[in-house]
Amino acid sequence: MIAVTRATTSCVIAFACIIAAGALAQSRQETAYVHIELAKRYIGGDGGSGALFFKGHHRYRLLLSGIELGTIGREIDLAGKVMNLQTPADIQGTYRPENGASAIVGGSRVARMQNQKGAILELHAEPMSPGLSVDLTGMTITGRGF
Repeated sequence: MIAVTRATTSCVIAFACIIAAGALAQSRQETAYVHIELAKRYIGGDGGSGALFFKGHHRYRLLLSGIELGTIGREIDLAGKVMNLQTPADIQGTYRPENGASAIVGGSRVARMQNQKGAILELHAEPMSPGLSVDLTGMTITGRGF
């Protein structure tokens, strides 16, 4: 009887480990890299385009809107990483500052934002004029060719 109980317990533990390993593998989330160019447009508002580099070699085109560049020059280059992606399409959405973080880039500031799908975007501005910054709150990213 004791041998049966030990065997049953071992089977239950092994089964639980298999289920946990499968769930962990399924929920694996990727970190990807992004490069964005924002441009001052005189018709249709400010916006930009960029690229998402997912799993090291897949490149996905991005369109950005909802950004006001104000009096800043014509172009701003941003670079950074995106976390919590399960698929490239998870980058799409409207971004807000994450948990009290800032959505302002410029100088040494890094914007940390999150969309409604849980993707976390960290961006910094490539060299900008000192004292200039851009608030990215409300920036919307859509994909092309997903």
